[in-house]
Amino acid sequence: MDEKNSYDHNFLRAVCSIDISSLLKYDRKCLREVLPMLTRCALCCPVDQTEIWYKRRQLVMKFLLDFPAVNFLVDTLSTDFNEVLIDTTNHVQIR
Repeated sequence: MDEKNSYDHNFLRAVCSIDISSLLKYDRKCLREVLPMLTRCALCCPVDQTEIWYKRRQLVMKFLLDFPAVNFLVDTLSTDFNEVLIDTTNHVQIR
């Protein structure tokens, strides 16, 4: 991978198919850029409810444990933005 963020086809294929064994072959800097997508896949309610996806989701969660930045992403994804909007609107009206 070069510095211009051009990824090889194998990396993109591994990301799209969430192939953890293939993703482990890449360096942390490269993987850091796809952490938001992987975190969302692991935490959000999946459309696919099959046992295969459940096992793959567990692998993604184990994979994400190696990245401290994921904690920030989890906090961001679990934020209730509607509540933040209501609080902000209330504070603006008070002023």
